[in-house]
Amino acid sequence: MTSSILQHMIFSEKFTSDDRIPVLTLKNQWGEYELLIPSLHLWLQLFTAVGITGLASLLMWTITYYTIIPLRSSGDKQKIFSSYLIGFGIVIPSLAYFPIALLEYYDVQNLFVRFAATVIFPVCSFFRVSEAMFGYNPKEMSGKFSEYVIYNAIVLPIEYEKIEKDDADKQKMRRPVKASFKDTFSKLIFFLLYMIITGLHLSFFEPSNFQPFSMEINANKDGVKMPNFFDYRLILNNLVSAILFQFVLTAVSSCLAFLGQSLFRYKTPNVMENPVFTSTSIAEFWGERWNLLIHENLKRGVFKPLYRATSSKFLAVIGTFLFSGLFHEFLLYVVMLHPNQKTKAMFGGNIAFMLWNAGTLFLEFLLLQSPSFCKIREKIPTPLLTLGVLMSAMPIAHWFIHPYTDCLLFQHVKLAFPIIRAKTMV
Repeated sequence: MTSSILQHMIFSEKFTSDDRIPVLTLKNQWGEYELLIPSLHLWLQLFTAVGITGLASLLMWTITYYTIIPLRSSGDKQKIFSSYLIGFGIVIPSLAYFPIALLEYYDVQNLFVRFAATVIFPVCSFFRVSEAMFGYNPKEMSGKFSEYVIYNAIVLPIEYEKIEKDDADKQKMRRPVKASFKDTFSKLIFFLLYMIITGLHLSFFEPSNFQPFSMEINANKDGVKMPNFFDYRLILNNLVSAILFQFVLTAVSSCLAFLGQSLFRYKTPNVMENPVFTSTSIAEFWGERWNLLIHENLKRGVFKPLYRATSSKFLAVIGTFLFSGLFHEFLLYVVMLHPNQKTKAMFGGNIAFMLWNAGTLFLEFLLLQSPSFCKIREKIPTPLLTLGVLMSAMPIAHWFIHPYTDCLLFQHVKLAFPIIRAKTMV
């Protein structure tokens, strides 16, 4: 009964084309323009799909809390091995299957909804399970089952403050920071602001499918090939799409932060810290500014276990970027899985892009060991440092970007944002 209601009321619309009715028409000397407001039905469909995957993930959090965490904490090698069997053999495969089954059952065709339903709970839970298997789950949110559920349900990283335990050892501990009304309200304002900013960016570049400079390179058809690094058209096209990724992720994460803080009262940091425009090093871009949700999950679920196993930061970083590429390939697979999707994504570019950035990160690390390089770097203006960071990735960013732009992901994303569309041109 409930499934039938959801099918007919929530998932009946497919949202593969923009048939919104303009709420306002403006005329000027350059032409006639229409204002389209975000599709509330699409947002309802997105939240419903995310909610269902969240309920399914709840079962996996329960298994993790009552089996994996105790087995890992026992210290017994056989029990620890059992935790790996449960995690890798049952929990993670189940999390991978949930969004595929849901999206197929309800015939969800909008790529933005498919993206959100796959990444928010299932993919993030991959890493939460991994950190539990290797003993890196935050103890502050793992003492009680209710706390562990909140930790996973809030999705985003939680801010902590250090406290001093009153004992002979004066042991340093942490506790979650409670969100004030001001904190929560600011997330709402930030979300609404980035709805407008993202809508303007979409409005301006959507007619060119976010490739304003015409060129023949298409990584979704040509695969991973080395481009002309001095082709400004490719670099600027990739930059346009990278900025759009930043804006969309900022808007969605701000929405999640507002909802999470409203429901659970824990303060969450910004997930995107304006990386494209303010990063002054590659390490700062990936470690402190770009998608801190995934960064924190990869840090505890992949980097720390690999570093403990290898005692090599280099191997741990390479492995972390490799796992990042793999989960992005999985995400791309689920997003583009629908049989009605005309353009199919070429796989491999995400992994190649992530490994490239692991290499540039390691190269930067080596250069920073040189006192002479550091002295020269101190004299370089901040905007030029930011440009250098972007140039380390933009020439090959289409390996990551083109599968999404070629499969029209952002054409589906725009339905969730306010758009100004040209009706007629003079």
